Amino acid sequence: MRSSLPVLTVLILVLASCDTAGPGSGSGYPDRVLAYIAGSSQPPFGVCVLPDGQYVYVSHDGSEGVIVYGMAEGQTVAEIPLGNYSRGMDSTPDGNYVYVTGRYSDDLTVVRTSTNTVHRVIAGFSDPCDVTVLPNGQYAYVSSSGSDEVVVVETASNSIVDAIGVGCEPDGVVCTPDGDYVYVVNHGSDNVLVIDTSDNGIVADTPVGFGPRCAAVMPNGEYVYVTNSFDNTVSVLRTSDHTVVATIAVGSAPIGVAALPGDDHVYVAESGDNTVAIICTGDNTV
Repeated sequence: MRSSLPVLTVLILVLASCDTAGPGSGSGYPDRVLAYIAGSSQPPFGVCVLPDGQYVYVSHDGSEGVIVYGMAEGQTVAEIPLGNYSRGMDSTPDGNYVYVTGRYSDDLTVVRTSTNTVHRVIAGFSDPCDVTVLPNGQYAYVSSSGSDEVVVVETASNSIVDAIGVGCEPDGVVCTPDGDYVYVVNHGSDNVLVIDTSDNGIVADTPVGFGPRCAAVMPNGEYVYVTNSFDNTVSVLRTSDHTVVATIAVGSAPIGVAALPGDDHVYVAESGDNTVAIICTGDNTV
């Protein structure tokens, strides 16, 4: 997944460029709200930015599908009706397709971005929550929360080719930049499993905090940040050995998390406080 936000009535973009010192007034990293993207009557949930940065896809935790926001246009340019409760999303590396999980329709929808139309609907999931597409674009890994599995989809044929048993209620899934590993956040069993994509075997089982939800990999691939929604912390996993090297206290009910390009900062959406925590990755302080 590219990024996820907690349930809100609007989507908040924190993308301002800053050039003066001091949080809130510019600090060398984005720390101001640049724009509010009006959604629909349903709260937004998932966020996917295409690789070229021109369009933002927003899923809704209801029945109104996905909206497409054009950065150049500064407005919604398309609305795509999908199944109930669209959740996690990710795009192929070329930006030609966006994969969207339909949690209550138990499917995965493939959206063709050139026309913003539904290209394919793939059945065979149970309460799918999130999806991550490998950097080579060949496979998509989908967390199937209802069956405690991660389901692997071959993107060339858009067919299911594997199902991997994981922990209880898998939620967030994310892959490393080299595509070698997929990290699976198990919300119900408070752990993160690591899948070796060469054979889809599980190579690590790492306990984290309570009620983990989402994960973000640093662009350099060295660390994974995992939000723990029940104990208000973020766990930091080192990818070289898949162990927790830090636990960071943040605000109430952290869910969404995203890493800033450049490896310096991680952004955590605190759904209980309606705030975003900015973590400096150099010393893991907020």
